[in-house]
Amino acid sequence: THTHTHTHTHTHTHTHTHTHTHTHTHTHAQYSSTGRVMLTVGVFKQPGSDLRHFCKLTDVTVAQDSSFYVADGYCNGRVIHFAPDGALIKSWGSTVYDLHMLSPTFFVPHSLRLDKGCGVLYVAD
Repeated sequence: THTHTHTHTHTHTHTHTHTHTHTHTHTHAQYSSTGRVMLTVGVFKQPGSDLRHFCKLTDVTVAQDSSFYVADGYCNGRVIHFAPDGALIKSWGSTVYDLHMLSPTFFVPHSLRLDKGCGVLYVAD
Protein backbone atom coordinates (compact mmCIF):
# COMPACT_ATOMS: atom_id res chain seq x y z
CA THR A 1 0.00 0.00 0.00
CA HIS A 2 1.04 3.58 -0.59
CA THR A 3 0.81 5.89 2.42
CA HIS A 4 0.78 9.64 1.97
CA THR A 5 0.38 12.01 4.89
CA HIS A 6 0.02 15.78 4.80
CA THR A 7 -0.04 17.63 8.08
CA HIS A 8 -0.99 21.29 7.93
CA THR A 9 0.02 23.35 10.93
CA HIS A 10 -0.47 27.09 11.04
CA THR A 11 1.77 29.13 13.29
CA HIS A 12 1.41 32.78 14.13
CA THR A 13 4.93 34.10 13.74
CA HIS A 14 6.11 36.93 11.51
CA THR A 15 4.55 35.23 8.49
CA HIS A 16 1.75 32.73 8.06
CA THR A 17 3.57 29.39 7.78
CA HIS A 18 2.32 26.06 6.44
CA THR A 19 4.09 22.84 7.30
CA HIS A 20 3.84 19.58 5.37
CA THR A 21 5.03 16.17 6.46
CA HIS A 22 5.45 13.81 3.53
CA THR A 23 5.45 10.14 4.48
CA HIS A 24 6.53 8.86 1.06
CA THR A 25 9.40 11.35 0.58
CA HIS A 26 10.68 11.12 4.19
CA THR A 27 10.77 14.93 4.53
CA HIS A 28 9.15 17.76 6.44
CA ALA A 29 8.91 21.18 4.80
CA GLN A 30 7.79 24.63 5.91
CA TYR A 31 6.32 27.02 3.35
CA SER A 32 5.59 30.74 3.45
CA SER A 33 2.07 31.98 2.80
CA THR A 34 3.13 32.54 -0.83
CA GLY A 35 4.23 28.91 -1.24
CA ARG A 36 8.01 29.48 -1.02
CA VAL A 37 9.92 26.67 0.71
CA MET A 38 11.45 28.18 3.83
CA LEU A 39 12.92 25.04 5.45
CA THR A 40 13.21 21.33 4.72
CA VAL A 41 14.46 18.61 7.06
CA GLY A 42 15.09 15.05 5.94
CA VAL A 43 16.58 13.91 2.64
CA PHE A 44 14.15 13.65 -0.30
CA LYS A 45 13.20 10.01 -1.02
CA GLN A 46 16.16 8.70 1.00
CA PRO A 47 14.91 6.86 4.09
CA GLY A 48 17.33 6.31 6.94
CA SER A 49 17.80 6.30 10.67
CA ASP A 50 20.56 8.84 11.29
CA LEU A 51 19.67 12.39 12.39
CA ARG A 52 19.64 13.72 8.80
CA HIS A 53 17.32 11.03 7.46
CA PHE A 54 13.81 9.99 8.40
CA CYS A 55 11.69 7.02 7.44
CA LYS A 56 7.98 7.55 6.88
CA LEU A 57 7.20 10.59 9.04
CA THR A 58 3.78 10.61 10.67
CA ASP A 59 3.17 14.05 12.21
CA VAL A 60 4.57 17.43 13.18
CA THR A 61 3.62 20.06 15.74
CA VAL A 62 4.99 23.58 16.08
CA ALA A 63 5.73 25.30 19.40
CA GLN A 64 5.09 28.97 20.17
CA ASP A 65 8.81 29.72 19.72
CA SER A 66 8.60 28.19 16.19
CA SER A 67 10.66 25.17 17.17
CA PHE A 68 8.98 21.99 15.98
CA TYR A 69 8.62 18.32 16.84
CA VAL A 70 8.59 15.61 14.17
CA ALA A 71 7.24 12.08 14.68
CA ASP A 72 9.52 9.79 12.67
CA GLY A 73 7.14 6.94 13.22
CA TYR A 74 6.87 3.99 10.90
CA CYS A 75 10.50 2.82 10.72
CA ASN A 76 12.43 4.70 13.40
CA GLY A 77 9.91 5.07 16.22
CA ARG A 78 11.29 8.36 17.47
CA VAL A 79 10.40 12.00 18.08
CA ILE A 80 12.83 14.72 17.07
CA HIS A 81 12.77 18.33 18.32
CA PHE A 82 14.21 20.99 15.99
CA ALA A 83 15.00 24.68 16.46
CA PRO A 84 13.18 27.12 14.15
CA ASP A 85 16.20 27.07 11.79
CA GLY A 86 16.14 23.25 11.55
CA ALA A 87 19.01 22.62 13.98
CA LEU A 88 18.62 19.49 16.10
CA ILE A 89 17.64 20.12 19.72
CA LYS A 90 16.87 16.59 20.91
CA SER A 91 15.87 13.15 19.67
CA TRP A 92 14.34 10.38 21.74
CA GLY A 93 12.76 6.99 21.31
CA SER A 94 13.41 4.04 19.07
CA THR A 95 11.67 0.91 17.94
CA VAL A 96 14.24 -1.22 19.75
CA TYR A 97 12.67 -2.90 22.75
CA ASP A 98 14.69 -2.12 25.89
CA LEU A 99 14.18 -4.93 28.40
CA HIS A 100 15.15 -2.69 31.30
CA MET A 101 13.37 0.41 29.92
CA LEU A 102 16.56 2.46 30.16
CA SER A 103 15.52 4.54 27.16
CA PRO A 104 12.06 5.44 25.88
CA THR A 105 10.74 3.24 23.11
CA PHE A 106 7.80 3.70 20.77
CA PHE A 107 5.97 1.32 18.48
CA VAL A 108 4.77 3.92 15.94
CA PRO A 109 4.57 7.48 17.29
CA HIS A 110 1.72 8.53 15.05
CA SER A 111 0.35 11.80 16.36
CA LEU A 112 1.82 14.74 18.26
CA ARG A 113 0.04 17.46 20.23
CA LEU A 114 1.72 20.20 22.22
CA ASP A 115 -0.01 21.81 25.18
CA LYS A 116 1.26 25.31 24.51
CA GLY A 117 0.11 26.48 27.93
CA CYS A 118 2.42 24.19 29.90
CA GLY A 119 4.80 22.95 27.19
CA VAL A 120 3.93 19.26 27.53
CA LEU A 121 4.26 17.20 24.33
CA TYR A 122 1.75 14.37 23.97
CA VAL A 123 2.68 11.46 21.72
CA ALA A 124 0.02 9.03 20.48
CA ASP A 125 1.81 5.75 19.96
